[in-house]
Amino acid sequence: MSDCKLDFTENVFLYYIICLYIVYIIYFVVVLLFNSNFKKSLVTKKIVSFFFSITLFYASYSKYSSNEKPILIKKLNSRYFFSTLFVCFLLPCFCKNDCFFALLFTAICSLYAFSRVNEIFIAFICDARDQLSPQSNSSGLLYYERIKLAMVSYVELILLYGILQFVLSIYHCGIENNNCPITNIWDAIYFSGITIATIGYGDLVPKHSFSQFLAIYEVINGFVLIVVSFTVYVSRSISEGEHKVK
Repeated sequence: MSDCKLDFTENVFLYYIICLYIVYIIYFVVVLLFNSNFKKSLVTKKIVSFFFSITLFYASYSKYSSNEKPILIKKLNSRYFFSTLFVCFLLPCFCKNDCFFALLFTAICSLYAFSRVNEIFIAFICDARDQLSPQSNSSGLLYYERIKLAMVSYVELILLYGILQFVLSIYHCGIENNNCPITNIWDAIYFSGITIATIGYGDLVPKHSFSQFLAIYEVINGFVLIVVSFTVYVSRSISEGEHKVK
């Protein structure tokens, strides 16, 4: 394994990510302190998961404040997906620049992508647990609607992990092609797609600890999503007779 050149532009990029995360933690604590009703609606495990995902906290708070959860869930799913597409097209224009705004934008995109993959992972595990229990369908979504949203999230995962691998490769900590870090985000998305499908052609290789961890995490994340979608949702849809509803 080659050495990871984690200078990240003299650590400025890392400082930006840390500062952004600290700002989020402060905001998160303030919301819990001044919104006691929202805090009461949460369990300890859910509060802990917010530390790993900013977008999960945003989605949970939005659902808490909304009276139409099914519509909001669909909107959030579409909003996140198109935001991820936007990042994929715009990020290559900024990530190779060392100016303040370019590094800040890259840091925000990286934090968003990692937060979002954690949200999808946590959300689908929790949803599988809830749907396997005797309690009712709390979100109000039909199971065939959940399958559609899960497929969108599956494609989004490919893009999100591609974003993360691309940023790592720019700083010589990502995937390589013939011992050369990739410089094209579509190569990173391609690697992400074959990784989540557990194909692994071997033309692109994660040679650093960060990228290897992401590759393993992506396989687990994608497996959880597919298992939940086709095992839990399909079985519950059949058991509740949704296929009989016109």
